[in-house]
Amino acid sequence: MPGFNERAFTLLLPLLLFLISTPAFCSILDSGNISRGNEEYHKGNYDEALKHYLKEDRPSDIHKWHFNLGNAFLRKGETENALREYTKAAESPDHRLKAYAHYNSGNAYFAGKELEKAKNSYIEALKLHHGDRDLSYNLQRALELLQEQQKEQEQQEQNQDNQEQQEKDQEQNQQQQNQEQQKQDQEQNQQQQNQEQQKQDQEKQENDSDKDEKSVPEQLKEQFLENLMNKEKEINRKISDTMAGEGYYNDKDW
Repeated sequence: MPGFNERAFTLLLPLLLFLISTPAFCSILDSGNISRGNEEYHKGNYDEALKHYLKEDRPSDIHKWHFNLGNAFLRKGETENALREYTKAAESPDHRLKAYAHYNSGNAYFAGKELEKAKNSYIEALKLHHGDRDLSYNLQRALELLQEQQKEQEQQEQNQDNQEQQEKDQEQNQQQQNQEQQKQDQEQNQQQQNQEQQKQDQEKQENDSDKDEKSVPEQLKEQFLENLMNKEKEINRKISDTMAGEGYYNDKDW
């Protein structure tokens, strides 16, 4: 694009050549406001340039006027205002002016880190002016940064996925640990209950054994006495039978 190299300035982003056309578009029909605005612009007095441009209520070429306003706004860092003016300038039937408007729109979008819109604006400018090296460079730089941005976004998404998966795994591990702990507690409680029941059974068994030991001598004693009495009866019976058979009497002979 003719004149782009003569009107270059570098914005904040490194390694990118931003080229903004100065408001050289004027005609002999333009009023003094346009001319004075251009003078102030070349001096770097962008506020004064805007004042003069805005005083002009009937510019001879409305599209060139919008383009000049856009350049002044962009130099002041007012990107949105600049883009508004470039959009109106791009409606010009003049392909050269239209290409400038798209090109500087791309620079404005790039300055605002809207790389996708910057890329589209550069492509529109290239359609109107093929082979411009500076324009091609800016487009290539925008595409490279878009690719880097996409990789960073993918990496962030991957990191987010990894973090979510890690949190999910931690939650599952915690749940598993809680379940295992709960199971251990239940087993421990059951074991304790079993031990207590076993102790109670053992104590009961010992108590029952003591009772049995105490009751056995009494039973033996009763059985012994009963046997003794039976033997005594048997002996007495035998004595009585013997005495009766031999004619013994118990009566006394007085």
